[in-house]
Amino acid sequence: GGGYFQDTAALQALFQEAGVDPLTPQTIVCTCGSGVSACSLYLALMECGRGQQEGTSAGDTLLYDGSWAEWKQLDNVPKVFPVQTTS
Repeated sequence: GGGYFQDTAALQALFQEAGVDPLTPQTIVCTCGSGVSACSLYLALMECGRGQQEGTSAGDTLLYDGSWAEWKQLDNVPKVFPVQTTS
C-alpha cells in the first residue's frame, strides 16, 4: 500500500516467486486487463535492472497498453487460456 514501489530486493523476490527473471535476455511483454497494471510491471522490471545488463536493452521489454480490454475483441489474434483442472 501507500502508493509507492517496494524496494528493489522486494521486487526481485516477487518476480522470483512468480517465476520471472527480470534479467532474462528473452523479450518480456507486460500486459494486464486495461494497461494500468502493466505500466507498474514495466517500471518494476526497470527498477530490477531490466535492460541495464550487457546484451539487452529496455527495448527487450514491451508494454501492450491496450492489453486484454483490446486484445479480446480482436478475432484474428492468438489467445491461449489456462486449462481448467479439477482435483
